[in-house]
Amino acid sequence: MGSVTMGVLVMPTPRFYTKDTFPFFNLKTLDGPEDPWGAAGQAALEDPDAPDLCPFWHQWIGVTKIMHNFMEKLPMLVLDQVGVGKTMQAIGAIAMYEWLRLYYDSHHEYMRGLQDTVCARADKPLKSGIHVVVCTNGLVDQWIAELHRCLKSTKFVVLPYTGTCLEKNRKPFWDTVKNLQDTRPGLTVIVITTYIAVAADVAQSFTIRPGGTKETLGMIPKRGGIPASTLFAHNIATVMADEVYNVRKPGVRQTALYQLLSRCELKIGMTTVPIVTESMVRCRAPGARLFDIERSG
Repeated sequence: MGSVTMGVLVMPTPRFYTKDTFPFFNLKTLDGPEDPWGAAGQAALEDPDAPDLCPFWHQWIGVTKIMHNFMEKLPMLVLDQVGVGKTMQAIGAIAMYEWLRLYYDSHHEYMRGLQDTVCARADKPLKSGIHVVVCTNGLVDQWIAELHRCLKSTKFVVLPYTGTCLEKNRKPFWDTVKNLQDTRPGLTVIVITTYIAVAADVAQSFTIRPGGTKETLGMIPKRGGIPASTLFAHNIATVMADEVYNVRKPGVRQTALYQLLSRCELKIGMTTVPIVTESMVRCRAPGARLFDIERSG
């Protein structure tokens, strides 16, 4: 198990990626109501007078630290207050993961700025797979809008995965994913799901074996279920669990998230910390242990 260490990260420049914005990010943003991935939004993004989309310095620091922790196999929770930009940091981490994965696939090594500072994954390629955002029901549209605002539509597709675990709901979803991957090579799929939907996948298609561990996963396909049409049947590269404090109590939702995290490479828990609350206090919650974190001190 890891531990949380508090401190100040001072970094004059992001060492392994020196562009002005994160990889695969839009260079411009929109002031109006247009969807950046729609026809009108795409045209508006081509306007040279459109505002630049520039991450703040602390977001650069956050994403750089996230990727260094990931490459060193260290646990992560993002515990910022509202308005600091946790969502952009999570999206930046997804984009940076894809960039690092493709870089390694092309060069069979990581760039020197990263290669010289990490050991745990220095000679290992990153897994190709879908990226999963788990959030509360009320945040699904907000996440989709922010992903569209930040990311290039030529590289990513964002699909909502909600509702109950029924054949009529799940099979068409995965048929759509397969069709997109077959017809648009190089496309990266981001799935926006909810704690309720992930819990439904587990409850309706699996039996949890008592004492299951990360190695055994503790899940047995349930007779009459549709395990092949759930998230758990697919390669998962990253999981961003927003408002993870919602699964602080044991139950099917916490179990479902645990099983999902057991299958991915990069996992990040996100929650809001009020200004008057020390971030360490939140790490006492059982939800923090999903990310291999215990309270230190």
